[in-house]
This record gives sequence, C-alpha cells and structure tokens, in this order.
Amino acid sequence: MEQSKTFFQKQLTLQQELTKLNEERAKIIPLLNKAVDECQIFLEGKSWDAKSDACDRKEKASTKLKQIDDQIDAKQSKIVAIDSTSEAIGLQKRID
Repeated sequence: MEQSKTFFQKQLTLQQELTKLNEERAKIIPLLNKAVDECQIFLEGKSWDAKSDACDRKEKASTKLKQIDDQIDAKQSKIVAIDSTSEAIGLQKRID
C-alpha cells in the first residue's frame, strides 16, 4: 500500500514539474521569436535600431529552450514508465 502511494506521488510530482516546464517554455518561445527576427535584421543591416546583442539573445533563448525540451522529454518518459509499470503490476489510483 505504501509503495503504491509513493509510486503515485512520484507521478504527481513529475506531472507538476512538467506543467512548470511547459509554462516556462511558453514564455521563452515569444522571446526567441523576437530575438530571431532582431538578429536577422541586424545581420542584414536593414535597421539602425537592431541591437548588436540580438544574435546572442537568440542563442541564449534557443539553448534554454533546448534544455527545457530535453527536461520535458525526460519527465514524460518517466511518467510513461510509471504508467506502464503500474499497469503491469496492477496498481490503480484510489480516489478518496
């Protein structure tokens, strides 16, 4: 009984972490898109307003997004493994 409780608590924790990562990802995407546009404008020399650090910001945002995507993939894999294991051993969530 205690093992199943721990099992599902771990799954809940992973799902909560996954939600936070997806929220963080949603915040980074617009920043990345803006930095990509600004970097392109800077590289093409189309505007005096484009900042010289636009490409650095693009790279940082891109790297951060990749890290978040990797973490999301890892947590989703763990959740799938927990689901598969719980099915295999016949655990069911109890709704109190």
